[in-house]
Amino acid sequence: MEKRKGLINLIKLENEDYVLIQHNGVKSYGGNQSWWNKDNAVLCDHGCGIISMCDLELYLKKHNSFETMTYWEYKRYVDDASKSRYDMGIAKKRKDLGLVPMTMMRGLKGETDIRNSKIKWAPSLNSNKTKEYIIDMLSRDIPVVASYYVFNKNNKLNLCSYNIKSATMKSEKEIKAHYFNITGLAVYNQKEYLCISSWGKKYYINYDEWAEKLSFFSNILLIK
Repeated sequence: MEKRKGLINLIKLENEDYVLIQHNGVKSYGGNQSWWNKDNAVLCDHGCGIISMCDLELYLKKHNSFETMTYWEYKRYVDDASKSRYDMGIAKKRKDLGLVPMTMMRGLKGETDIRNSKIKWAPSLNSNKTKEYIIDMLSRDIPVVASYYVFNKNNKLNLCSYNIKSATMKSEKEIKAHYFNITGLAVYNQKEYLCISSWGKKYYINYDEWAEKLSFFSNILLIK
């Protein structure tokens, strides 16, 4: 039997456009913290957690409408959230750390209709169990807020783009301390990849490479 070539989607969100934002004639796949480079240095440098939580909120609230948000609508939404429910604090050390899980969970419960759901950060350090959680959330059409954080900064994680025409995967950039949102699970060359939203683009990360560093700091936000 001939093996299928290219990327094979195993599971993905119902709205393939995810959170669609129109900016300078380009449609963004979720928010981009660099949009704050001129007016909020803290959010630009350390706001990936806030972007992830706001995108999750917006998907849960609006994903059935398939609406495209404007750049300014999105910025207002994030600015309000960063001041009200996702405050990173005043201390410089706290800002460098970014958004902490306790603030994420408290803010999400207060803003969405999942108050009766179980919300937990880092529900497991087991790779297979974590994958089960991811698949379960995606099957319920819930984006998965996730992170990659390593103390050895040489252990960077590749973010890859997929070229449909050539059916090839290409490494685009590396991360060492970052929040992102998982929107799907796929197979490429017999390896599993997570489809993610980061900096307003769709990327892919090798699941085993990410899961190898599972810890309290590299994990997911479970909504059950």
